[in-house]
Amino acid sequence: MEHNLKIIVFDDDPTGSQTVHGCSLLLDFSSNNLKAGLADSGPLLFLITNSRALEPAQVVELFTTISKRLKPLLAELDRPWLVVSRGDSTLRGHTPLEQELICSLLGPFHANLLVPAFPQGGRTTLAG
Repeated sequence: MEHNLKIIVFDDDPTGSQTVHGCSLLLDFSSNNLKAGLADSGPLLFLITNSRALEPAQVVELFTTISKRLKPLLAELDRPWLVVSRGDSTLRGHTPLEQELICSLLGPFHANLLVPAFPQGGRTTLAG
């Protein structure tokens, strides 16, 4: 794996970012903020979308806006990058919606992994 890889994490709530440190975390997705987050030397950029609290139409609007702002910035990024959706969104059932939006707007991607556990946050599935 590249040592200079920038991982951009779309996170539907702040719990995922609570288990990491030394990374940028954005709550405001202006082009300037996204550019600054991508320019940060750290390997991670968390985008806290709070999408689990939104209705599907609002998720579409938010992810479209973020992705359209991100896409030209990623094209200019001078290091390899990877997009991750750390969203379970089971509260509103957005799990396939968010991944489909990211893929259609920033992809296509090589893989889509659904992992029904978050060990660092103390969440695992029944019987492993």
